[in-house]
Amino acid sequence: MAVAVHHVNLCTPPGASGAVAAFYRDVFGFAPLDRPDTGRVGAWLGAGGAELHLSERHGDAHPDQHVAFLVDDIAAVRTAAEERGAVVRAESDQRFFLRDPAGNLVEVLGTPDAAQT
Repeated sequence: MAVAVHHVNLCTPPGASGAVAAFYRDVFGFAPLDRPDTGRVGAWLGAGGAELHLSERHGDAHPDQHVAFLVDDIAAVRTAAEERGAVVRAESDQRFFLRDPAGNLVEVLGTPDAAQT
């Protein structure tokens, strides 16, 4: 059986999905996707065959809830995130955590041959 992740849904505060979408576009290279009219506000983005759905909702996420991205240039992603105000907590030269503009926890992992920080 083949299994692949189709999408991850992250919540943003009301009115923040545009800024959060721009962060994922600028830092990770996600591209906007067409989104069906569901009657709810948000944005859909895609990269590497997977989708990131942003849904505007009230309330806080659990502090350990997170999404992890595997990237081929971890140094460039870290620089782009820091240039956009993200505080990076490095675990190693191939792994760090940050929070997106909505406060969602994001883990970033470098591929084995990724550029070093």
